[in-house]
Amino acid sequence: EKKWDQKTADFFDAAFHPVIDGNDLRQLFRREIHPVQMVESGKVILLNDPDFGIMVFDRFATYIKTVPLKSISDFHADANNIVYVKMDSVKMYNFLTLEESGFIAPVHNPGSMRIGGNKLFIRTPESVEIFSLHK
Repeated sequence: EKKWDQKTADFFDAAFHPVIDGNDLRQLFRREIHPVQMVESGKVILLNDPDFGIMVFDRFATYIKTVPLKSISDFHADANNIVYVKMDSVKMYNFLTLEESGFIAPVHNPGSMRIGGNKLFIRTPESVEIFSLHK
């Protein structure tokens, strides 16, 4: 029986049975990584190490690439975009086209945020603010 090792990328089914034993991430990247967040987005898994960037894996634990976004502690992802807060801005990075866009956050000192449909949810130290997004 294999024990869980935070240095490998393993995938489990809904009943938490291992379905894929992944790669040793230290060997793959030739360095220690220190992930702080993992997000599933469509057909990919995104693993965030603020010192290294956001690593992209397919659903079979095959490494695809590293998105060079550093010093990010929290992000949200949809089918094509990584959305995150940097200083007082909401940034969007399209990891397919590699284009970055953004706008000034509608609140001061934004914390984590999520996008759902056409709504932007931003957590501040005092509350959660909800805004409409218009495309």
